Amino acid sequence: MKEETYKQYTVLAILAIAVAAAAAFLARRRK
Repeated sequence: MKEETYKQYTVLAILAIAVAAAAAFLARRRK
């Protein structure tokens, strides 16, 4: 596995977690 691919997946994972956290935050805020 190349380092470049590993870095890309790491960035995508961080972005996915950030989006999920933001969605959960907004969902709680609506209530």
